[in-house]
Formats: sequence, C-alpha cells, structure tokens
Amino acid sequence: MADTQVAAVGGRFRAEVANACKALMLEIDANLREATPHKTGHAQANWIPTVGAAFVLEVPGDGDAAHVEGVAQIMRFKLGDGDLFEANNVPYIMQLIGGSSSQAAAGWDLVAIEQAVQAIQGQYDGLTIDLSAPIAAIVAERGGDLAGNVASAYSPFGDDA
Repeated sequence: MADTQVAAVGGRFRAEVANACKALMLEIDANLREATPHKTGHAQANWIPTVGAAFVLEVPGDGDAAHVEGVAQIMRFKLGDGDLFEANNVPYIMQLIGGSSSQAAAGWDLVAIEQAVQAIQGQYDGLTIDLSAPIAAIVAERGGDLAGNVASAYSPFGDDA
C-alpha cells in the first residue's frame, strides 16, 4: 500500500516538474518571438523549440510548420525525454542579438528569457528557476563587448548606466 502511494506521489511530482518545464519553454519561445527585431518577420519565425536536440535548419517563409511541430514536441515532453531547446538559425541572428537593430538593445534575448523565468516562477508558488550557469556560458561565448551591452540591457535605470 505505501509503495503504491509513493509511486503515485512520485508520478504527480514528475508530471508537475515536466509541466513547469513545458510552461517555461513555451513562455521563452513566445517572448523571443515577440522581442525579436523584425523587418520581414523571418528571424521571428525562426525561433523553433525542440526536445532532445536543437533545431539546426533555417526555415523558409513564416516557419509555421516547424514551429507547430516544435511546440507539439514540447507539449508531449516528459521528464527523461531529453533536454529542451530553443534555436534560431538565421545567419544574422547574432547581429540582431548584438544590437544591430534600432528596435532592440543588445542582449534582448536574455532579457526575454529572464522575463519568462519570472513569469513562470510567479505561476508556480515557491518555484525557483536558476539559469545563471547557462546564461553565463552564453555571455562568455559571445565575448566581452556583448557582455557589456547585455549588462546595460539589465540596468534597473533602463539606460546604459
């Protein structure tokens, strides 16, 4: 009897953690799509969420089919299925992230991710999501100049202070 209860509680716990992971990925996806500077919408359409491995292609046009499939993968996700990814493979995405567009400051992607984290933590009472290690790795990979720009994007004063 106790083993059955433990299994049931464990199953509910795994399902709830998986639901929080799904919610976070879908919020990140939505935020990145919304925050992406756009002229044609091509870069916005190329944010593709996946399970198990990052999406590696640039999708033509509006990217709807790849995005819909990616969202479906996220919705089917269960713990143990693999890592969750969000990828954008347009050749100029790093220039956009670096601030090449007047529509968004450098590091807007990390701001969008942080906003998603805050939103999901607010939905799940007591949940703490710590993405500091992956974010630090991203910033380090981008280099010092972009790191300074990202830091200014997080300024509580809303400027380069």
